[in-house]
Amino acid sequence: MHDMTPVPPASDSFGRAIDILLHVSANRLVADASPGPFLDWIARSGPILGRGLFSSDVLDAPNSPNAARLMRVFGHAIYAAMPLPQHRFQPRKLPLPGRNDPCLCGSLRKFKQCCADSLPAMPALAPEMAMPHVLLALGKSAWKTLPAQQVPPHLIEAAAVQFNEQGGMKQTLTLLEPWAAHEGRYPDAWAGLLDLLGDTYAELHKPRKRRALAQAMIDRGAPAVQSKGWQRLCLMETDAGRPSQAQQALSNAQRLAPDDPAVALLELSMLLGFGQEEQARERSRFHAQRLQRANTAGHYDDLIAAVREMGERGRGYMADVEMRRDDRLARLDAFFAALPAPRLQIDPKRCSPEQLELVDARALEPALNRWRACMVVETPTLAALGSDGPDVWASFAQWVAVLEEEPALADAFEVLDDVVLALRQIGSHAARAVADRLVGRAMQLWAVLDQRFRDARCEWMDWTNRPALRLLVHHITADDSPDAAHTVDALRRLVMVRNPHDNHGLRTRLAVVLLRRGEHEEALALCERYPDDFDAMKLAHVLALWHLGSRGDATSLLAATVHANPVLAKVMRSRKCPKASGRTFIAFGSVEEAQIAYAEQFELWQAPELRSMLDGVLRTIAR
Repeated sequence: MHDMTPVPPASDSFGRAIDILLHVSANRLVADASPGPFLDWIARSGPILGRGLFSSDVLDAPNSPNAARLMRVFGHAIYAAMPLPQHRFQPRKLPLPGRNDPCLCGSLRKFKQCCADSLPAMPALAPEMAMPHVLLALGKSAWKTLPAQQVPPHLIEAAAVQFNEQGGMKQTLTLLEPWAAHEGRYPDAWAGLLDLLGDTYAELHKPRKRRALAQAMIDRGAPAVQSKGWQRLCLMETDAGRPSQAQQALSNAQRLAPDDPAVALLELSMLLGFGQEEQARERSRFHAQRLQRANTAGHYDDLIAAVREMGERGRGYMADVEMRRDDRLARLDAFFAALPAPRLQIDPKRCSPEQLELVDARALEPALNRWRACMVVETPTLAALGSDGPDVWASFAQWVAVLEEEPALADAFEVLDDVVLALRQIGSHAARAVADRLVGRAMQLWAVLDQRFRDARCEWMDWTNRPALRLLVHHITADDSPDAAHTVDALRRLVMVRNPHDNHGLRTRLAVVLLRRGEHEEALALCERYPDDFDAMKLAHVLALWHLGSRGDATSLLAATVHANPVLAKVMRSRKCPKASGRTFIAFGSVEEAQIAYAEQFELWQAPELRSMLDGVLRTIAR
């Protein structure tokens, strides 16, 4: 026999030849699993189909008897890898001849003197490689019946992964959805394929199906499946900004599958999603040590490295991982990263030292018209009112092309705002990282405005100002430090100078920040500008009066406030900080409004003298 050493698997020709042979062989074997006709066929056709498979010159002469014999031997390897429906989707090896029997290649020589020693050099073919070809040969209409048959679930999962990697996510849905729809319990062996179906729903932006699947996994699954369902719910609650629900889902997942390594990554992802980077670092060290103790064979080396890097780099690690998986975000990030410093492009005639009207310069109008023709993004107001809005990412190719052709658009508040709003629809770490880059660019433009028009108003009622104001608010609200360490000047100027009508409701945030920073006189002046405001502002007013020595006025204002709202009195009576609701719209006078009002400034009320005054006022209500 000629040299049968295969070309290294990294070779493109090797991969193509294997793929072609598996595909065509699967079609023949699904139709007829008889080994004799298959081996005769591959001996005839294999030399043509398998060019590039072997490093020798055997297949360069397709009519050579050596080529035919070589492919007959390789046909045994292909047949052994095929999980055929005739064999209940289990691979089945063909029997080898005895050492003194005629060789399987057809040379008529004894097996021991011909191919016996060459078989180990044949490429190893796993059933996972062949399963997608078997499924395609079966036809998609047959996929609906697979859950009722004895199909190894790990082969279905492997096929779905390959479909996804090749961009066939709709194929993946067609393959996996019958398993989710199958009646009865989901056994533990289905955990991986159902979890992959959930990933596919997430990739295709199908949140309702994703949540319904997770709930079905919890309701109908064996413990491993239930754990995956809770893991998926934890991710969804994290994305929705609901920490208590996410933590409960995580606890349930850990209880059901305490040794599942995926739970370690999930906990770190959840903590980083809620900005708890210090706690994520601590848990990263714990999980790395725990995994290391179980890492006797080195199976967890990559996982341990990922856990450690998540702890060290925090949200930056998550953003990088997601960026590598999302070409759209990577393209946007690369575009904005390569831009020169921004240049303010507004019509100066529309602005004065007293009033800003941020209309873009005329030179930018043609580019903006192109942008508006293909970029229509849903505003937060419409989203809150339940508008479905346009699918801005469906037209990504069009609007990003305009952006790349017209880079001056990156200096327009309207464009930056549109893209940030679109990124907020995704809500991933990578999307937030790109949004932060854009908001940073907008803040450079605001710095120029602050220099030129330091005391000018920029009011929300003027529609042309809204994109710039939204970006400024995004910058301010992203700073969750108690005293607004990074944004206090921007917060002060927005509420006190730029938009004193405070359409974004940031005056309470400013008042509490000023109180925390000990700037009590400025806090009092701010509160007095809004004497008939909501309870949160009235409570801040009480604190400002108290710290400036007006104890009687503080007590009277507190008494009037809690007398007017008994719900607030009930909330403030507790010595524990209330959990603020995550809902967007809160009814006035509701428990949720009272919880938010008190939670935002809870620690400021814990000084003994203040608690004594508060308890005294609350006792008068109880009488």
